[in-house]
Amino acid sequence: MGSRSTTELPPPRARGSASERSRRASVLPLALVAILVSGGSVAVALGATGARPTSTTSPLELHHVLAPPSRWSVPRNESAAPVVGTPGGATPGAGNFNAVSCDVGGHCVAVGADTNGNALGAYSNDGGATWTLGAVLPGTPSWSALSCPTALRCVAVGQGVAATSKNGGVTWANATIPAVDTTLLSVSCATTTTCAAVGVSPVTAGPFGGALLVSSDGGASWRIPSAPTNVGALGSVTCASATFCVAVGATILVSSDGGATWTQRFVNGGTGVLRSVSCDSPTACVAVGPSPLSSSTTDNALEVVTSDGGATWSSVPMPSGSASVDTISCVAGGACSVAGPSLNSSPPPFFTSLDGGATWNAQSPPAPLTAITALSCVSGSTCFFVGSSGNSPTSGSTATTGAWQISPVSIAFTPVAAAPR
Repeated sequence: MGSRSTTELPPPRARGSASERSRRASVLPLALVAILVSGGSVAVALGATGARPTSTTSPLELHHVLAPPSRWSVPRNESAAPVVGTPGGATPGAGNFNAVSCDVGGHCVAVGADTNGNALGAYSNDGGATWTLGAVLPGTPSWSALSCPTALRCVAVGQGVAATSKNGGVTWANATIPAVDTTLLSVSCATTTTCAAVGVSPVTAGPFGGALLVSSDGGASWRIPSAPTNVGALGSVTCASATFCVAVGATILVSSDGGATWTQRFVNGGTGVLRSVSCDSPTACVAVGPSPLSSSTTDNALEVVTSDGGATWSSVPMPSGSASVDTISCVAGGACSVAGPSLNSSPPPFFTSLDGGATWNAQSPPAPLTAITALSCVSGSTCFFVGSSGNSPTSGSTATTGAWQISPVSIAFTPVAAAPR
């Protein structure tokens, strides 16, 4: 089953004392962050902007909110953990799904946030045509990502929290993570026991640092693995087997022992921020990110690939019109699909590849779809997705031949009942 592995990486941490930061409840200015990784060095360029992200906001605009301590009720007070927006997903005051995972039979689980910014989960047995709310502990912070290694076992992560479901998203139980003020942005479980999660944590100065956690009991408990120091923000992780995992963001990290240890890798000539990674085998992976310098619909996104288990990576040119691509899902055999939010009122980008990202074919998502937030591909011709049509949450399935299936998400994005304990 696929999972959402992409997100907007946050801007630098606001200066001030810890107490001042924990009391701050206002929306900070958005920042444009271009991080270039070349020869081991990281350069950060910042530019302020004042617009809030919407379903049509450029994915390069980064949203950061510090919530008051009263906002956090479980698992502990982590008021300085950043709220990181997902293009086309939930925004302050507007609930939506941020991630989805489906199997070939059309059983799907999706997670995100309700209108109050609390975690929300739902499940579907008809490929996203209809949804039923799952039971989530009230007060749980927003969930950003999801991984379901089977139809019944799922792990969700978000702001200072991880959660597990053993019944296909019907009920959820929270787990505490061993990292203070950390927002997890992506999770991948290769088996029902082995999982890795990545995200961002505050650092003393400069941009947020990368956070990396692993679990050997299916997300019930987590530990911090051995990894390089001073790693930049991480936005996506995928584990193609119980031993092989790749994490991307401001850099690339590879593990060959199930996440116990991680090694940093570089791209010859450097690359920009990578927002999503997917592997069709333990040797072949593709990572993508939106254009770092422009939001023009004619620009191309970033892409890097590996065919040797992450040992070496090379850049591949994406086609024109892919500028806002920020999510990818690949299946065995090298079939991959990429998507993102629309730019300048154009249709959202959607491209497919049958050769592991070497070449891409443009598809035309039908109106009124304006953003594809997350993809979960089950074959080279069919992917399930969540996104938005204007301000309306939307879900459905893609098709390289025939008609797409698109349905408005009819559930109410309001707080749900507590899970049985």
